[in-house]
Amino acid sequence: MVNSDRDLEGTGSRQHSIASEVDRKDIVVGIRAKEESVLQEKILFVVVQEDLFKQIRYAERQLRHPLRRLLSLKRVGAFGLYRCHPLQDYHSHPDISDETKRCLAELYRSYRTEKRDYQDRWMTWIHANFNNGSNNPKDGTYTLQLLLQWSPIKLIIWSLVPILLSLAIGLWYMINPYPGEDHVVVVQTAWTIASYIVTTAAREQNMVYSYAMCKR
Repeated sequence: MVNSDRDLEGTGSRQHSIASEVDRKDIVVGIRAKEESVLQEKILFVVVQEDLFKQIRYAERQLRHPLRRLLSLKRVGAFGLYRCHPLQDYHSHPDISDETKRCLAELYRSYRTEKRDYQDRWMTWIHANFNNGSNNPKDGTYTLQLLLQWSPIKLIIWSLVPILLSLAIGLWYMINPYPGEDHVVVVQTAWTIASYIVTTAAREQNMVYSYAMCKR
């Protein structure tokens, strides 16, 4: 399926497929929260027509704790795949062709921009190539992996928080001085505190950025 001499089949030539309670299809979704952590998986059954993306979003919420999603600077930024070896109890990441990578990238774009899997084209593709065309989850070979990447929006938000906090503390210190304090000293102290907050935050953000570049 994913060797360099054999690509995954595209979605354009697939016939329309309607999932039902009798003929339901499944998808296994996995994620690795940290590089050294164990893969977490969730199997989902698509029993409603064009409902694939809804099920993947549900798996994303289940596999990542709400507090982790809120505080983390990363988000699901791409799709990958890995192979399951249930008898040996391990997973492997096979070499995949450029065509397969393009299919996964197109799947991710559709997932992010469209609410539904129109005409079940991606479910049909996954069923044929990940599940070997079988409705029995035990016969499947590959798992769709949610790949975490740095979120530009979250980085911007977390960069603005210390700046706004420093301004708020500085202004508050200026507006509410202790009785008898010299105004110049109050102003200097307020902006010294504000500068310290900004400098400390900038140092931490630089460390995060350096770590991200090293991981690339």
